[in-house]
Amino acid sequence: MSEFSIHTFLPALAAVQPVGSSSGFCIALSGGSDSMVLLNIMAELRTHNPQLNIRALHVDHQLHAQSAQWASHCM
Repeated sequence: MSEFSIHTFLPALAAVQPVGSSSGFCIALSGGSDSMVLLNIMAELRTHNPQLNIRALHVDHQLHAQSAQWASHCM
């Protein structure tokens, strides 16, 4: 497994939102580690590009015993 690099993430991001698009991104946030990491990455990108629109919407998949606790953390 290779280590994460923001520079390898940027091309994938550009593939789903071409440069110049103003629609932004909506992050489905469950509170689990993967969605929290994605939100943190996007927030970091926003510090370098203030025009980047990001929304986080909580989604409780109820697949983990702690999902209710995660929900309260996300609110």
